[in-house]
Amino acid sequence: MEITLIAALNEVFTIGINQSLPWHLPIDLKHFMNTTKNKTIIMGRKTYESIGKPLPHRNNIVISRRPIDHPEVTTFHSLDDAIEAQKEATEVFITGGQRIYQAALPIATKMILTFVESWDEGDTFFPYFNPSHWKRQSIIQYPKDEKHAYRFNIQVLVRSEN
Repeated sequence: MEITLIAALNEVFTIGINQSLPWHLPIDLKHFMNTTKNKTIIMGRKTYESIGKPLPHRNNIVISRRPIDHPEVTTFHSLDDAIEAQKEATEVFITGGQRIYQAALPIATKMILTFVESWDEGDTFFPYFNPSHWKRQSIIQYPKDEKHAYRFNIQVLVRSEN
């Protein structure tokens, strides 16, 4: 099974502030929605609460000590249990937050990361990873424009064999 971390982060690895994204990048949001549609997404409780509802057309799994009372959400107490329950899937997407990314990084086989050219501070961060352990499979650059306050790029990284 492919275990894919998908996130948007900036130059200082910020992924959030006050339980929301520090930027609005419509192209990136559309990319996220298209990439994860009809797939399993695994997130922590705080990420789920910041979204406010299950994402449509996805198998929504939330890691939480308390059950989430929603028919479209499955709750597990640990990331390991959630992944084990999806062992028949070809790919699962880890969608945050900080603790879930940290726990999933050692077992991730792929990362789809949006790198935002911003130094904005935050209170939630993507974990540091050693770039030498990852091989860039693709990169798409996007300019700053009237709908995007920052330049950014979307990269697909796969774990290297070293």
